[in-house]
Amino acid sequence: MTMNIIDLFLLLILVASVIFSLYRGSVSSALGFFVSLLSLLLAGLFYPQLVQLLSRNKAVMQLLVTYTDAGSLVGDYSLAMSPAAGLTGTALESVMKGVGLPIGIESLLRANMQSLSLAPFGLSTVNEYVSHTVVMAVIQSLSYTICFFLCFVVLHTVINAIGHTTYFPLLRHGESITAAIFGLLRGAVVVFVICQLTPIVLTVIPVRQVTALFSESSLMSFFYSNSAFHLIVNGV
Repeated sequence: MTMNIIDLFLLLILVASVIFSLYRGSVSSALGFFVSLLSLLLAGLFYPQLVQLLSRNKAVMQLLVTYTDAGSLVGDYSLAMSPAAGLTGTALESVMKGVGLPIGIESLLRANMQSLSLAPFGLSTVNEYVSHTVVMAVIQSLSYTICFFLCFVVLHTVINAIGHTTYFPLLRHGESITAAIFGLLRGAVVVFVICQLTPIVLTVIPVRQVTALFSESSLMSFFYSNSAFHLIVNGV
């Protein structure tokens, strides 16, 4: 198995988590793993509020439109200005091919256009659907990631504070291997969250070399999940 720079970065996170766990011990490492799982759940509870806050900020929205180039992805002006309501078959496929979005966001755009889910927001043209879907996907994905790492850091800080004042017992057998396993699992959760940013990175940096790095990354392919991405992001 060949590894590229993305694999090395993700592997570094896993190794660092294992080393830290060996230093902290099995009990602290087990708590750290469960805290990382709790962070996944808490992020799911809190990130919609951050999404609302960011999406209501016109400066943030305009900045994201600029960086994602969402306003000009369609390319064909007449197609971009055509109503999404009448777009089916060949015309819809032309839009999908023209925008060239990663599969995770392309499927969201397709679903939004087929169901006209953005009509309640007063959006009707193809360009408006593309721009809104891309920008909201970025906001939703980044919001979840920010909330996860905030929860992760805060909860781990609490655990470390408790560890400095409370003695965590050591296992009589298998202390090191148990600590390493929990460290690896915790690192895997962190890597999993990072990998769900893949469609966002490929949208913001639509460079062939970058796309190739991500597609050739073995660890990225293992940890990224379209289903998980769509649990976080709906592009609406």
